[in-house]
Amino acid sequence: MTKKILKLIYRKSRNILDQIKQIIQRRKAESFYKKMIGSNKLVFDIGANIGEKTRIFNKLRNKVVAVEPQNDLCQNLKKRFAEKPEVIIEHAGVSNQEGELILNISSKYHGFSSFDEHWQEGTKYHCFDRQEKVRITTLDKLIEKYGLPYFCKIDVEGYELEVLKGLSRKIPYISFEFHSENFNLAEKSLDILKTLGYKRFNYEINERTEFAMKQWVGKTELVEKIKSAMITNTSLWGDIFCR
Repeated sequence: MTKKILKLIYRKSRNILDQIKQIIQRRKAESFYKKMIGSNKLVFDIGANIGEKTRIFNKLRNKVVAVEPQNDLCQNLKKRFAEKPEVIIEHAGVSNQEGELILNISSKYHGFSSFDEHWQEGTKYHCFDRQEKVRITTLDKLIEKYGLPYFCKIDVEGYELEVLKGLSRKIPYISFEFHSENFNLAEKSLDILKTLGYKRFNYEINERTEFAMKQWVGKTELVEKIKSAMITNTSLWGDIFCR
């Protein structure tokens, strides 16, 4: 058997394994969110990107408001969910007040585009090559328009704190992304959430869709746990869940 044929077999085997891993991860994510959200709820997906989380929430038979500022991604979302009337695509960014903002876009790593021009500075993901002026709304305005969601996921590449500043009432469950490089912003976000009535917290690492702690804890213990994990993993990132 020639080396060329062996390489072809190897590539096909790797592709099959990757597909199997993706299926397993998707099912794991669906199980994770099903336990927390259930079905027949209203869910906000703030920073929907390509819509993978929107797909999960919708598959669990929830109504989803998917908010995405990037025009290209927003158009793709509309096509992807064109046959899903229970999925609403909102072309906008979210911040602490209505208006317009400049979105810094990375064509190579669209998942790292951000309203923060210094986001991921010093890494390969900081490669913004164009900008878009984006309409901005707030969580409060989205609630006025669509109702109070049962769960709100926020993943906006370093802009989570500004998003949370635009919320004045408690959503039953909320999650937001954190990064060790700017964990002080996550702490400020937790301070806002605590004033809104959130008392119990947990977190996941690197979208593993499993909680890092067996029990939900208070804010102080959560911060201590994450900072302890950051000692051995200086590039730690994940999502903090609040209720």
